[in-house]
Amino acid sequence: MALDDRDAEIVTNANAAKLTFFLASNEETSDGESVDERGEDFEDKFLDLFIGRTLEGANGVRLRCYPEAQRSLSDEFGEAITGDIGLISLGYVIILIYMAINLGAFTPVKMRFSLSLGCLVTVGMSVGTSIGLASAFGQFYGPVNSVLPFVLLGLGVDDSFVIANSFDQTPPLPGEAFDAPTRVARALGHSGVSITVTSLTDFVAFSISISTVLPGLSTFCAYAAIGILALFLYQVTFFTACLSLDARRQAANRADLVCCFHGRQADAEATKNYEPPRSYISTFLKDYFAPFILRRGVREFLALGFFAMLGVFIHGATLLSVESSERNFIPDGSYLLDTYDKNDEYFADRGTTVEVVTTDMDYFASQAVLQDLKLRLSGREDRKPFVKDPLQDGSGYESWIEDFILYMNDTNPAALSSASVDGTPYQVVSDEATFFSSLLEFLDGPGFDYNSSVAFASPTEIIASRIQFEYVSFLEDDPRGGKRDDTDKQIDAMDGMRSLVGSWDDVEGFAWSYAYLLWETYKIIYRELIQGTGLALMAVFIITLVLIAHPITSGLVFLCVGMTIADILGVMFYWDLVVDNVAVIMLVLAVGLSVDYSAHVGHAFMTKQGTNEERVIAALGDIGAAVLNGALSTFLAVVLLSQSESYVFRVLFRLFFATVVLGVGHGMILLPILLYYVGPKAYSQRLHDGAKHVEVPTSEGRPAA
Repeated sequence: MALDDRDAEIVTNANAAKLTFFLASNEETSDGESVDERGEDFEDKFLDLFIGRTLEGANGVRLRCYPEAQRSLSDEFGEAITGDIGLISLGYVIILIYMAINLGAFTPVKMRFSLSLGCLVTVGMSVGTSIGLASAFGQFYGPVNSVLPFVLLGLGVDDSFVIANSFDQTPPLPGEAFDAPTRVARALGHSGVSITVTSLTDFVAFSISISTVLPGLSTFCAYAAIGILALFLYQVTFFTACLSLDARRQAANRADLVCCFHGRQADAEATKNYEPPRSYISTFLKDYFAPFILRRGVREFLALGFFAMLGVFIHGATLLSVESSERNFIPDGSYLLDTYDKNDEYFADRGTTVEVVTTDMDYFASQAVLQDLKLRLSGREDRKPFVKDPLQDGSGYESWIEDFILYMNDTNPAALSSASVDGTPYQVVSDEATFFSSLLEFLDGPGFDYNSSVAFASPTEIIASRIQFEYVSFLEDDPRGGKRDDTDKQIDAMDGMRSLVGSWDDVEGFAWSYAYLLWETYKIIYRELIQGTGLALMAVFIITLVLIAHPITSGLVFLCVGMTIADILGVMFYWDLVVDNVAVIMLVLAVGLSVDYSAHVGHAFMTKQGTNEERVIAALGDIGAAVLNGALSTFLAVVLLSQSESYVFRVLFRLFFATVVLGVGHGMILLPILLYYVGPKAYSQRLHDGAKHVEVPTSEGRPAA
């Protein structure tokens, strides 16, 4: 109760009152899960009754109600996710339209709407395979897993663009049919290495992160790893088959979607006299963009700009903080936010309860020791473990042994005697039989509330007990407005309490609080962030080294991916994001996405001939359009989520946006510049030089590396 006059013996006025009701457990096991239908039904009716309600008393007093139930947080978060289904569906429609426009041409025959639909089908099948297999392996489906379709959509669309682009750039050989399987095989042989590099890297990165101690991250990575592997298999089988059928349709000069109609004669002639198409994006990248970024002065300026930006974002990354994001999961306008705000306003001084749980002890002989815990934890409000002084009123201190001794003073004082701990005297029950019989009477009578604090093995044997204390409030002002928890202080309080209890030689037990479940996450999540992204980056280097087959190109790809991740961490700080479970998941995902943008360019560079400048220009002209289309489609898939009420989807949009912009920037600007300077020889050129020892000079008189 928040009082106007705290010194008054009789309460005559109060600003707020908090009432807590405890429900009896009626849990039953159904389909392997524990459910409490009666409890959930009560909470449902309770919330319907009090949400937004104002009670009016006979004397004209009006009481505004701010309810909260155990199910409130999960209900509100679930409704936020459900409410965004329309945005998710619209995002898929946008992707379908974008792919149809960019995969083909604006003619009835060259249009590829059905092939675009085939890409989405592969994504849908991979999502279904992921959920089915992961669930069969016993992985639970967490709330953050709702972003999985977007992850697989971004990767799947990118692979589809690369495969289709490779097919379009592979003209039929003399005497070979337009839809010949050999042509499809050659195209997949060219693009297969590229998508294998990215898919295998993503798969290994997520597989490594399954080992994390964070359950939410572990289960998401399990679903993602299975989904990525399934997506790769569906891309090289199902989508490639769709591409072959689409080529057969074009060879027969039949219209897309309505194959019973024939196309124009001009389309038939274009198919017969096939020339690899050049899209507007490819033309721009090859004729304007690539020559511009490689121009003397421009390339140096851009390279220095990227490294300067890295410095700024690394500074921001060092300022990232671990914070509670629980409230962020609640959608804007929810009644629960109002409840939390009022709780902060009127009960900000209320701290988190913590219990000293005692186990294997002689409770009759330890009566004085258990009472002495009150003294041992006094005077620690400003130092670890930051517990309110139990000697003061309103400290939240609740001790069954202390109230039991008071009860004995009132009912049977003759049964008490004196004992001391380190010179401090305490009253104790002198006879063991009287101790247990009187304690049972106390728990059946005035001490009924302590029944859950004392566990009996038999009427004369206690196996465990608990004594409750309360931490000071850890709320602090948030520079962005409102209040936030001081997570560093919470971690210190948890570690300090555990250390203090563990130092008592005469007490067998431990410190426990339900809040420790969350505080443990704060303690390890930053370590998990560094470890998860670090292992994923290591996987990037090893796999690209094996599949790209050159340490310099692999090293440059790794450098660009690493710089992208460092920049994203800095963006998180400047965009007011914090380190939490959702951010850690998204960063592992960012590694996978940013690999796509750099690895495709690095592999394409290794397949081109000529000087480094010519090879960079040819690589961007060849694969750049597919990379850019994949990036833009990924962005379009999530752009509508910027209007989502779900915290998970808002973070998804922000980090996807940062990943696309920074990943494409490093993959299509910085990497080509670095390859221009230190790029190695092409695959076939190295074989040729190894046989004849010939060096190919560049336009500036240097070897091609």
